Amino acid sequence: MKLTPINLDIVCLIVPTKTKCYKNCIVVEQAGPASRNLQEIDGVSFRQITSVIASSEYGQKLRNQTRFDLFKPDSVSNRDWESFLGLDGNNLLHMPMTARIAQYFIYYSKNPPADWPGQLSQDTVFTEREEGLLVLAASVHDVAEAIIGDIPSPLKTQKDDEEEMIVLKGQMQELFGTSEVFPAINEALYQVLSAKDTKLAKAFHTIEIMGYLRVALRAWQRRNLTDDPLAQDALTKLARAVVTREIPRQEPLSLIYPATFDFLNRRHNRQAINEVLASTQ
Repeated sequence: MKLTPINLDIVCLIVPTKTKCYKNCIVVEQAGPASRNLQEIDGVSFRQITSVIASSEYGQKLRNQTRFDLFKPDSVSNRDWESFLGLDGNNLLHMPMTARIAQYFIYYSKNPPADWPGQLSQDTVFTEREEGLLVLAASVHDVAEAIIGDIPSPLKTQKDDEEEMIVLKGQMQELFGTSEVFPAINEALYQVLSAKDTKLAKAFHTIEIMGYLRVALRAWQRRNLTDDPLAQDALTKLARAVVTREIPRQEPLSLIYPATFDFLNRRHNRQAINEVLASTQ
């Protein structure tokens, strides 16, 4: 049985079957091969798709961009900011991280926690094709930010979303237009990323919010690991802003999506959420 170390820091997320948590990483023991649709789609692996993006001019730009810059002090270097926030602090690495969260989300849609109080429905059980499209969307969803930049979610308008989608469609045509995976990418663009109220669009939005919360909880946990008061203040503000905005929306979704319930109620996550909320009162 092969051990796969995944640098996810303190917050546990990845698909079990057996998960060992350590301070700075998670080691996942898989009891068998992952579902094929979680490794590839239409014969092309998600690793290959990520590699194509990373080696492109867009990938190079994204690699040099940080996320959550609305909170980042000028005195904090990009490298230190990414160290505080983890993989999601970098615009390029954020996409494969989101793909891993999508895999986690899919795993729990098939294997709800024993204490989950909700009930599975046709809106929360996914076909293999739908699972693949969720992971694919996660793998490509922010490439347009290499051109338009990272607009914070609370500040994004419908016009911003539309312009970003136009840019993303052009980029996907450029990078994958001659590839056998291009039809699937088009499916992901239209069924997951462009849509608002479809089953897959709602699921993907939930996956994204789990990613935001993961960053916020990490920021809260890391705020006291630096002696820079500006960095401490920035990380505290980031955690409070995201948690106070998203937790009221996510709590009801925990009755719909098993992964949301699992994420919110993991011991370290729940403890950090409660601490952040208490600090705002």
